[in-house]
Amino acid sequence: MSAHAGSVRRLLSAGTTAGGLLGVVSFFLPWVMVSCDGALLGSVSPYERMTGVALESAEGAPVRVSGFGTNAGQPQESLAPEPVYASLALGAAIAVALGGLMRVASTLPLRPVGLVVFAVGLANLFAAVVVGLGRQLGLAALGTGASGFQLTTEPGFGVWLAIAGGAVTALAGLAAALFRLPDTGAAGHTGGHPVGPKVSD
Repeated sequence: MSAHAGSVRRLLSAGTTAGGLLGVVSFFLPWVMVSCDGALLGSVSPYERMTGVALESAEGAPVRVSGFGTNAGQPQESLAPEPVYASLALGAAIAVALGGLMRVASTLPLRPVGLVVFAVGLANLFAAVVVGLGRQLGLAALGTGASGFQLTTEPGFGVWLAIAGGAVTALAGLAAALFRLPDTGAAGHTGGHPVGPKVSD
């Protein structure tokens, strides 16, 4: 492997790893902000959605949105734990692993690995957009609470971080898949010109 190819491989590996790490970190950050009549009730991360979310209220008014077991209030309604949300972290972790593999396994062909990385990044990006922006971790389903209060949800900064991570991973994989090694030719040729001493007449 040429020095140029090695440098490109390390650069693409760094991009893949960085994109995956963004996704892992975002898993613990707010993806959805929940409010009622303009008052912020709380934020929910995919990790909290995976372990369960409770909406606590007092005297018919919502007080806070939180993970199960984080305070002593009595939840009026809740969203049960959904282990499926762990797949968001799994996809990001796979990107981190592929970035490390791309760096240390120099004998692996760059293009097939790049295609796999591109597919993983695209899947992570799609999941962040659909689950985070579209379905809002399922919190939009809360709608009007049991006591009649109206809840509204909007994206948190964590979901944008996850989208950025998926995009970075996908771009790194695409670049790896499209990268071509310098053509040194065969039989002592470079760029179509013979290599060797010039013979004078």
